[in-house]
Amino acid sequence: MYALIVSLLVTTCVFIGGLIGVLLHPRLPQSHLTRETQDVVKLGIGMLSVLASLVLGLLIATAKGSSDTMDRDVRSYAADVIVLAETLRDYGSDAATPADMLRRFTSETLHDIWPEDGTAPALADPRTGQMLEHVRESIRALHPVGAGQRWLQD
Repeated sequence: MYALIVSLLVTTCVFIGGLIGVLLHPRLPQSHLTRETQDVVKLGIGMLSVLASLVLGLLIATAKGSSDTMDRDVRSYAADVIVLAETLRDYGSDAATPADMLRRFTSETLHDIWPEDGTAPALADPRTGQMLEHVRESIRALHPVGAGQRWLQD
């Protein structure tokens, strides 16, 4: 809603500026209407448009870089969760509790980020952080039987 208000305000200001220019044009002195003055104004407008294009390009590049970084972080996090789930599966039936807790954590995190009822996402829900801490504690509480389980736990 805020972006719509700002865009309407900018459009109104530009329109009013154009009307003021049209109304003031007949009142300008003859020295302001020469070919040289028009060329200077065109040069100034061209320079401003180039600067605006540069700023817009930098804004787009920054937004793309931020989006790419976030995408890479999310993919890396998802890969880490998948590797942890596979490691718990390889550990055996003793790791069923932490694996189930990890599954619930993942499900809760997905519902927090993309709620089904269309509400705003809860990106900083402390419950999910506590759930992940419980997963870590339950993995530490596992008692490895052999060297393979000891390696998986590490």
